[in-house]
Amino acid sequence: MEERPAIVPRRADTPILIGAAIFLVLAAAIAFSKGPDLIRGLLGLSEVAILAVVAVGDARTRRAPNRLVYPAILFAGLASLLLGGHDAVEALLGGVAAFLLLLVIALAGRGAMGLGDVKVGTLCGIVVGLHGVVAMLMWCFVAGAAVAAALLITRRRDRKGTVAFTPFLCLGTLAAMALNPLYLWG
Repeated sequence: MEERPAIVPRRADTPILIGAAIFLVLAAAIAFSKGPDLIRGLLGLSEVAILAVVAVGDARTRRAPNRLVYPAILFAGLASLLLGGHDAVEALLGGVAAFLLLLVIALAGRGAMGLGDVKVGTLCGIVVGLHGVVAMLMWCFVAGAAVAAALLITRRRDRKGTVAFTPFLCLGTLAAMALNPLYLWG
């Protein structure tokens, strides 16, 4: 049987990996400051860690692999059931709301946003719940627009260039969790 080569980070991956590490440290600090119970804390941190892995992959390849995203959505949805009926409904409605909003944007934008972003946005919606979706989307679009504008101004990208959007969805999720009282980390 043929062995698979180990995935070795490239030098160009260093900023991406540093960003993911900072993201996870910030998530842990937010969880600590919010003081959720053990189950909510571990659940939120595991979901944020999954988001970080997907964001790193998207930043490298411009793909959010189904083999990671679909099980993560299933995990987050099922895990929300451990928190009780009200919180499970909040989480699942957040996923549905994010899915529908991002799907409309993806279809109206004719390729400006990929369906991978819609799937990851669904996961983010489950993490923040229905009451956090608007804040999450606001933060991710503001951050995405700021970076896109900076790339255009510095001519590192042209108007037809693409930018991975999943990292901004993750950033928006973290900002919503930090700045809003949500079901997972009150």
